[in-house]
This record gives sequence, structure tokens and C-alpha cells, in this order.
Amino acid sequence: MYKKKFTKSTLVLYKLLLTLILFLACATYGYGAGCSNPGQDGPATPSGIVNTYYPGSAPVAAGATSIPVGARDARGSATAIAAGDLLLVIQMQDADINSSNTSAYGSSTGSGSGYTALNQAGLYEYVTATGPVAAGSLPIQGSGVGNGLANSYRVRAYVAGSNGKSTFQVIRVPQYSSATVNATVTAPAWNGSTGGIVVMDVAGTLTVNGSITADGLGFRGGMGRQHTGANNAAFLNTDYVTNSFPNAGPGTTGTNGSKGEGIAGTPRYVNQPASFDGPPNQVDTGVEGYPGGSYARGAPGNAGGGSTDGDPAPAPTAGNDQNSGGGGGGNYGSGARGGNSWNSNLTVGGQGGSYISGLAFNRVAMGGGGGAGTTNNVTYDAATYSNPPGVACSAVNVNGSCSSGAPGGGIIILRAKSFAGTGTISADGGDAYNTSNDSAGGGGAGGSIVLYSQLGGTATASVSGGNGGNAWRTGGTTLADRHGPGGGGGGVPPIFTPKRVQHYCKCGRRNKRQDNNIERSLRDYVLGRRHLRV
Repeated sequence: MYKKKFTKSTLVLYKLLLTLILFLACATYGYGAGCSNPGQDGPATPSGIVNTYYPGSAPVAAGATSIPVGARDARGSATAIAAGDLLLVIQMQDADINSSNTSAYGSSTGSGSGYTALNQAGLYEYVTATGPVAAGSLPIQGSGVGNGLANSYRVRAYVAGSNGKSTFQVIRVPQYSSATVNATVTAPAWNGSTGGIVVMDVAGTLTVNGSITADGLGFRGGMGRQHTGANNAAFLNTDYVTNSFPNAGPGTTGTNGSKGEGIAGTPRYVNQPASFDGPPNQVDTGVEGYPGGSYARGAPGNAGGGSTDGDPAPAPTAGNDQNSGGGGGGNYGSGARGGNSWNSNLTVGGQGGSYISGLAFNRVAMGGGGGAGTTNNVTYDAATYSNPPGVACSAVNVNGSCSSGAPGGGIIILRAKSFAGTGTISADGGDAYNTSNDSAGGGGAGGSIVLYSQLGGTATASVSGGNGGNAWRTGGTTLADRHGPGGGGGGVPPIFTPKRVQHYCKCGRRNKRQDNNIERSLRDYVLGRRHLRV
């Protein structure tokens, strides 16, 4: 793997560097039918959720002139698709991984993270609807062979031992003649089928004085769950993948932490907060979700790995007590590994989610969710910190949920003749939660922002990885007090922008653990590959 090291003196400079790329407007985007009827929705002051979302319901081949879709997502706009509407078709999940319980997990390269094949994940295109949805079929005109789709899109169910699920969605795109955002434009959070994306087309000027945000709306973090030991000698503190103990209640048999969600699949238990950096909220997807299992430190695709506990196997009153941290999610940059185990000090925290190679203006991804840390004591830390903050977590979040990983940022795609305004466009990853006598989860990776413009203009964009959670920040510095913090989410994801656009991107920070090495030495910062780890 290519790695370029930067000294501490050049770190700040490189943290703020991004390539600014000017894309020409609709006629030269290369989408053919992707212009549809520019300006058909007239001038507007959009706010709230402006897009309509439909899940893809079956695979569809390149060249197809109809797309099989499921029911409209009721959380989105109620505007149904009609003839002449502009649509975005995008593959959300489709990557394959090596699921072996070794360091070959993920990419087969020995890193314990990544993917073996990206497949169609992240590819997208604009098409025009030629009619409404009827009997689960959406007629379209595209830029592919025979005026059909340019790409193929896949729906694939999770198969144990073989693959995670593949998903794509179809989104109705409003076409304004001009638009001024004074409030907030956003999207419903990704729910495993739809959401997580804001997309608009503006024939004239898009003025952003408020905000357009997909903060924390991307792939979900792994859910923290209390376990007290596997009671099975087959579970080792070297494992990269184990099952999620789906039939075990809080405080019962089990070990390790949940992996996050990403381009390679969805784990059994995910954290889906009701708001950005809001309290943890468990969603049980009903299936293990990743081949081999959805727990332990291996990081599938760009999702953060869950932690592997340093003491997994003892009887269910004495184990899962070494509390290593969950890994941060990845996207254009990799997430950080979760912190070491308690007094055994083993490097078995969740691996950081992998960076995704080949991301460009026609291929983008949501930020990977952070992995969960291990928890046996169900502790929390409601204090507020700075540098790095994490998220205060209160006593009402029981059953180990404060060790959950955070969701990644979503996707924003905007096309306009020019940009103006003093507001912000953001797709930041979420921060993970703070714990006391347990480990913390990983931060979510930054999402993706794509801005197309003919004339350029001004806009302020933020795509930052979330911080990992703090672990026992107020404790002492003895061996008895150190527990694994969460790894930070990957920052510096793709932003493709017009001229004169301000931009702010940072990496999530691996948060603090109280031990004899509170501040680890500054490690290499690799632009587009790894985030800052301390």
C-alpha cells in the first residue's frame, strides 16, 4: 500500500489541502439524459427534506429502460415520480470481503480490514423518468446503450459464509430555476435501504445562507451491548470475526463488540440515533449481516471493526472485561484502530475502516460507521470535554449502549450554474460516546460532497471524520484505569468543487484513554489513506 509520511510541521497545511476541480454544467456532464427539464420546479426557498426515495427491489442490467423499485420511503418528500423528472440512481452497498478469522480478513492483504472487490458500490448516474412508478416498475431514459442505464445495479441478500447484502436506491431530484436555502435542507438517515443523500439541481444560482446537511446520516455504527464472557474456549483474544450472540440478553453470555455498517454489509445490531450526535438507539436487523459474523476487530469494507476483548472466553460472570475500543469508520481516508485492552494492554481494538479506492465524481460513498467497544460494566460518562470531546452519554443509556460506534456522514450532490451564500454544506461523521469503566466506540467517517458548477462561486463545505469516544477520561493513570478509547473516523473524503469554494475537512481523532501512555506519539498522516492518530 502506498504511504506518504508528513512531518508534524507540515501537518496543518496538508489537513486543509484538497484538489479543486471545475466541472462544466449539464450539457457537458456526460450524462446525456441527465438534464431532464432544468428549472421545472421554478424558483424556490427549499427547506427540510426535498428528495423522494425508492429502494431498488431487484438487480437491473446496464441498458435497461425500466428499474424495479419498492415502496416510496415515507420519511422523504411525498412528491411521487412523474414523467420528465430528474432521478439519481446509486449503488449503496455491494463490496465483497475475505471473511476468514485471520489477519487476511477484509482485503486478504494482512491488514485485517478492507474488501476484495468493490463491485458496483458507489457508482451513480442521472436518468429521466418517462412515466410514474407502476406495479413496482419505473420507466426511465438514460445515457447507456439504447437510451437505458449506463451502469448495472445489484440487489443481493446477505448469505451466511458468502456475502453481505447489496442495495441501491432511486431518488427524485428537484429541478429549481434558482434556489435560496435560508433554513436547513437535509435527508432522512440511512436505514439500510434508503436515505442518507441530499441531491438538488439548480439551473441558475444556488444560494446557501442556511445549511445543507447530511451530518451523521450515513452508514450506522455498531451497537454497544453488555456481555460478561463467552463461556466457550473456542473464542480467542486474537479473533477477527465472531458471531453477535443474538439470543443473549443484556449482561449475559457473550463477548466482543459489533462491527459498523458499510459498503460490504450491515451487522446484526446497529446504532441509529434520532439526531446528529444524539443518544444511542439500537436497531436489530434480524440477521448476522456479514459472512462469518458481525462481531470482533476485523473491519469489513469501510466499516469500523468491533473490538475483540482481551479476555473473551471465561464463564459468563468473569469475562469480556478487558475492554478494547471500537475502530473508526473509513471512506476516502481510513479510520483509526480502537484503543488497547485494559491491563493486558493487547492491540486488539477494532481495526479502522478501510479507505475506498477509485472514488471520483461518478463514484462516491457514505462514511463508514464506527465499531463498538466491549463493555461488561455498563458504565457511562455524562461529562463534557474538549480536545477531543466525544459525546456525553447518560445513565439512561443502559445495557452497554454508551460503547456504541457512531454513524458516518451521508452524501450531498449539488448541480448549479453558480454557488453563492454564507451558509454551510456538510456531511460530517458522528462522534462516539464517552464511557467510564468500559471501552468506547469508534467515530463515523466523513461522507461525500460533490458540487458541479459552470461558473463556480462561493460555498463552504465541511466533511470531517467523527472523534472516537473517550474511555474513563476522569480516571487515574494506573494500569487498573486504562480502557480502550474509540478510533477516530476517516477524514479528507472526496469533495469535488467549483472555483473559489472554501472547504474544511479534518480527521476524527482517536480519543483519550487514561493510562501510562495517555498521549501516544504523533503517527503518520496519510492524505487520502489514513487519518491522524494519536
